[in-house]
Amino acid sequence: MRRHGAALLLAPLLLAVLLAAAAPVAFAKEGPAAVIPTGTAVRIEGIGRKDAFWRFREELVGQVCAVGEPGLVHQKREFYSGALECPGEESLYFYQVEVEQGDYGAILDELVRALPAAAPALERAEPMGPELEVDAPPAVPSRKADGRLQGAAVPAGQLVRIVDLAPADRYHADRAALIGLTCNVIEGPLVPSGDAWFAGRLFCGDGKDWQLYQVAVAPE
Repeated sequence: MRRHGAALLLAPLLLAVLLAAAAPVAFAKEGPAAVIPTGTAVRIEGIGRKDAFWRFREELVGQVCAVGEPGLVHQKREFYSGALECPGEESLYFYQVEVEQGDYGAILDELVRALPAAAPALERAEPMGPELEVDAPPAVPSRKADGRLQGAAVPAGQLVRIVDLAPADRYHADRAALIGLTCNVIEGPLVPSGDAWFAGRLFCGDGKDWQLYQVAVAPE
């Protein structure tokens, strides 16, 4: 009688063990890759509000592009920062871009092949009347002998390297940690704030946003 009673007590426990063994195993979902390598074909799925290209998101979302150098680096949540080479566009430097990896290589090849061939250069004819006024090209920053940028504003989306921080900047105490960081110009251009000094917002390789008043930068 005792043996039958023990068997009855063990039966529910044995059944629970068998059911647990038969249950499907739940695998942990893989997180975003730390870096998406150069040359990978991706599709733009979204652009963050802090990105300089946020206002162009309707045109850019859905485009298939190749990852530029040195690769897309994962930031917060689903966003990456880095360069994308999109057919018909120049290199686009993103601060907050969401992308999807997939079998987009063939699609990208077709898009590149579909681009119109460059038109042959035309000889300029002699003017038949008064010359038309043409807007001057936008000013671009120049380089000093030590490589620092100076003069005109540095546009949003450009990669720069911090080379110095002025004593007047509120983050001058962090100068040693900031010098040498590669950063993306975000939320607007870096505007001149002195001789080879700029003011603006940077997203840097340390994963932080920095609002700087007098920072010296070199092109990266």
